[in-house]
Amino acid sequence: MTKKSVLVMGFHLMTGDQILGKSAKIEGGWAIKDPASIIPIRGETGPAIGLTDFMPFTDTKVIRLSEDKILFTFRPDNEMLKGYESRFTVDEELSKVENIIPFTRK
Repeated sequence: MTKKSVLVMGFHLMTGDQILGKSAKIEGGWAIKDPASIIPIRGETGPAIGLTDFMPFTDTKVIRLSEDKILFTFRPDNEMLKGYESRFTVDEELSKVENIIPFTRK
């Protein structure tokens, strides 16, 4: 993988899940480091959103999303980005993560 700067992006998946994380384009999809699930919550003044660990029952820090499982991508607004940054450090390079294997098409 070539050296790239970290880009925090959101992904709306075909399953309905919404994920936010440090992202890098890889062959056939995306590598997402420190993925967080975007969930609806009840805020003090009404509906709001929250971030929680995606798959908190595992030690996996990087997931791979296949292009054909993503409905659309989006850039988080400043408020969501601040919430993510308060939970995860975003000053590192995703390219330093080992064992990112590109998808292969059959």
